[in-house]
Amino acid sequence: MKKRLFIAINFPDSVRDEAGRIQDILKKHFKNLPIKWVKIEKVHLTLHFLGYVDEERVEEIKDVIASVAKGRGAAKVRLGEIGFFPSLLKKGGKMAERIRPSVIFVETKAENRGLEDLQRDLGKELESAGMEIDRRAWRPHITLARLECPIETAIFEKLEIKPLKFEIKSVELMESKLKPEGAEYKVLKSYKLKIIS
Repeated sequence: MKKRLFIAINFPDSVRDEAGRIQDILKKHFKNLPIKWVKIEKVHLTLHFLGYVDEERVEEIKDVIASVAKGRGAAKVRLGEIGFFPSLLKKGGKMAERIRPSVIFVETKAENRGLEDLQRDLGKELESAGMEIDRRAWRPHITLARLECPIETAIFEKLEIKPLKFEIKSVELMESKLKPEGAEYKVLKSYKLKIIS
């Protein structure tokens, strides 16, 4: 039997609240467009998506995460700006008036090397253990919405996101079960990071 797994960071309530506030503003502004809004209580920061993994390999993955997390200091992060996938082309330093992104997100910016180092080291150890990982450039973010329709961009020039700072104190191995009403997430195991005062 296979499990659909990923390794992620789960956010504190303050970050979810701010992401929810921004999402509510956008929902009101784009209320008549076919946009799929992410449920704020489910937002997380994916470090590595592992896909469908044989159940007998789950313990091996847990060992990899435990080894990488052991003795590692908490990563310091803050919220950044609104972003888009694919990346938004700018004209003359300004946002185009209309764009057709597939994803709207809020950036998460590292205050130290902890987050990038954690993601990189997990990738190296997973590959050494024979796991396939996504080798594309990693850009940490909180997904707010997925869409297929063009949108106008004036509202994004006015949005102000609180530059909340927070510590990432644990990393989790997560299972994702796809259901008609959306993905359901479950923490299989949590690994504490060392709090450095």
